[in-house]
Amino acid sequence: MLVGFALGGLTSCADEPPVEDDLLHDGHDHGLEGFVEDELPEGLVDKAATCSNRWQLPSSTAQTGRAQNVPYQSAGSRCTSGATQGALALRNYLRDQFGDKINRSIPGDGVQIYNCRQINGGSGLSLHSVGRALDIFIPTWGSNADNGKGDVIANWLVENAEYIGIQMLIWDRTIWTANRSTQARCYTGSHPHNDHIHVELTVAASSRQTAFFRDLAGGSVEPPTSNVAGWIGSGCDSDNDCGYTDGGARGWCYQRGQGKGVCTLDCAGYCPDRNGYATTFCAQAEEFGDTREDGLCLSRATEANSYCGAHPDLQRLSVNRFLGNSSARPSRVDVCAPKVISSEPDPEPQQPEPQQPAPQEPDPEPEQPADNINNSVCRDPSLPASEHGDSCAGWPENHWRCACFAAFGTSVSQVCRGGRWINYELNVRDCSRCDGDYSRSCEGG
Repeated sequence: MLVGFALGGLTSCADEPPVEDDLLHDGHDHGLEGFVEDELPEGLVDKAATCSNRWQLPSSTAQTGRAQNVPYQSAGSRCTSGATQGALALRNYLRDQFGDKINRSIPGDGVQIYNCRQINGGSGLSLHSVGRALDIFIPTWGSNADNGKGDVIANWLVENAEYIGIQMLIWDRTIWTANRSTQARCYTGSHPHNDHIHVELTVAASSRQTAFFRDLAGGSVEPPTSNVAGWIGSGCDSDNDCGYTDGGARGWCYQRGQGKGVCTLDCAGYCPDRNGYATTFCAQAEEFGDTREDGLCLSRATEANSYCGAHPDLQRLSVNRFLGNSSARPSRVDVCAPKVISSEPDPEPQQPEPQQPAPQEPDPEPEQPADNINNSVCRDPSLPASEHGDSCAGWPENHWRCACFAAFGTSVSQVCRGGRWINYELNVRDCSRCDGDYSRSCEGG
């Protein structure tokens, strides 16, 4: 439940707040970790700065966010001596409630507050200079934001902005402010905030004078609930649980029988992917018993969803790609497809007649996960099948290679960064020469 608070006569500043282009505090580098930018192919640096794939608020979060009204208050002209009591209390609460989603290896146990400095590129002081800003660090998914972790925290902060006293958030190339009609927009600062959430508090919140801190002191703050926009493959009970959009199409909840549904999108050939989630596949609906003759986006059976074991009402099923009028190539992969759950109780099974035990057969060879096998999806069957974000454990950091990208049925160049394979270009120019160090052969043909 959202509770309002009074600002007690405090003066608000201009409607358009200064935008923090964060310089991270000592002990962490805001650049591309593990790479020297001038040694990178230009395209990889450019792609990291785009806003085409960023934090999108679920529809329910955006609706709740529009009801928030928190005037913006600047830092003033002088640094203070350290973090405010409100920032420290919120830091401790976030660690307690979201500790499994915070990168605790970063100095400050994953949350940093005070740093006396100006806004990067501006003349005013940063909110960090007066101890009213927090940087909440989130583990990255390769070189990208892990939306499966960071979105949970960011969405909760938006939904409770007025209750807590939050005036601004920046996360994964999106800036959200609580005093604008267009609250969420693309953030184009030099650092995309893909590894941390920047949170700014009002003066009242910094001194623990808002309803959240009063309830926190009294032990009556309700535990946060998870809201991650119900991405493709997530469980759902209604369309409201699937509040994401892609290219104007809205996600919806696909249900069969009495079981929990799964979030999906209509598709032809291709489906969108999101960092921190299993890669997706445009599946023929007829393949899993539906009468419709079109395609539905489902998550592939991968390590990210425990090969469908993370959702009790889904089954691992091999299905064909729905092509429609797209230029996609035919493909067949394992996906997490919905089961038919009947509301009728199962009939009592008939007792079989006693039989002589059959001769014991040797155990079959264990089946390899589908995403580790090329299965001739690509023209070169010798290429290993790999998805963006797959583990590259055992490979040297910054090692380049070619792989088969089953989602598009073609080759892809990849680089090992931070323990995960990062996709670079499709339709690789010369896979035989894209092995080890980067070369122009790793570019798209």
